[in-house]
Amino acid sequence: MEDYVVKHVDLQKQTHLVDQLAELQATAASKHLIRSKGGPYIRTKYTVSLHPFGEQLWPENIPARITSLAQLRAAIRCILLALKDLHAANFAHTDIWWPNVIKCSNNAFCLIDLETAVELGCKWTDAKHGPKRSCWPDKILTRGKYAAKSDLMLVGQMLKQPELPSLDESGDLFAKQLLAKSISVESALRHVWLQT
Repeated sequence: MEDYVVKHVDLQKQTHLVDQLAELQATAASKHLIRSKGGPYIRTKYTVSLHPFGEQLWPENIPARITSLAQLRAAIRCILLALKDLHAANFAHTDIWWPNVIKCSNNAFCLIDLETAVELGCKWTDAKHGPKRSCWPDKILTRGKYAAKSDLMLVGQMLKQPELPSLDESGDLFAKQLLAKSISVESALRHVWLQT
């Protein structure tokens, strides 16, 4: 079995993605972010070979993939580590929800779909970035800009999914802090809920 997947998407009009993803891959090295094994390039379709290989987390299969609070904590920790590296490279993901996470092993998860990444702090315009993502809650933009805490807000929203194990009091507080954009990625990684 191959340890990578080849992704083909009809994005011919978005040739800027090739350069953007090449820059992102060069600057945002993280074992918690999907990585390019070959490409990206555009011929008739946008094509990139990605690794590691894992199981995508769709809402209908989350209960079978994340079976305990310990696994949920591991998934959120991996997502936050990916975001820490992505933000350090001056990028934001913008499309963080369970289908954009893969489970690579029991407690190892990886953030995928970097085609939606934008420069951190960019002024959001539909003309440049496309319409706002369907997974976005209200007030995700700060003064019209997509900030690091905008990504964290999406992580907080993920914790509130009904298919997941129920959060304890500390986990609920953690989700509320992420949703309120009142915590940084560094503080989130030190949060007591992730340490238990």
